[in-house]
Amino acid sequence: MNLYVSYSPADTELVAAIVTMLSANNRALVCCDADAIRATGRWREELGPAIAAADVVLLFWCHHANVCYELRKEFAVALEQGRDVVPLLLDDTPLPARLAGLRAIDFRSRIGVLHEPSSGPEAAGPSAREAADRLIAGELARGYEDLLLLGIAREIEAELAARLGPRAG
Repeated sequence: MNLYVSYSPADTELVAAIVTMLSANNRALVCCDADAIRATGRWREELGPAIAAADVVLLFWCHHANVCYELRKEFAVALEQGRDVVPLLLDDTPLPARLAGLRAIDFRSRIGVLHEPSSGPEAAGPSAREAADRLIAGELARGYEDLLLLGIAREIEAELAARLGPRAG
């Protein structure tokens, strides 16, 4: 099964970990990473064919994605081509109207410390206590991060199987 993985460059580390687990668990998956075509410098020329080759477009959606022009273009092309787009919700950022009716997978309650919050004016800098709390939380999070990512990868696999069933393989 061919996947096109669309996400904001700000979420590269998180998405790469999930895609690595997806690929390791299912050798039939072929993932086209959005960053791979963005890096070529011929993004506009390669976007259409890359998405056309996909059975499903995984769209990692959050505040970073909402402000990413390339990602918005990617899902617009996917919808125009009739691709099956699966929004993967990482935070409470509302989906655009064009995506709002799609069946999404909601990871908002589980992503937690793995996803960087938006840095606005209120994020002036943590106090010493907040910094220590974040350090401790970060250490604890690393202890189960692999299990969390594996769970997310398994849920994506289950959704893909449900959507593509007999066509997969």
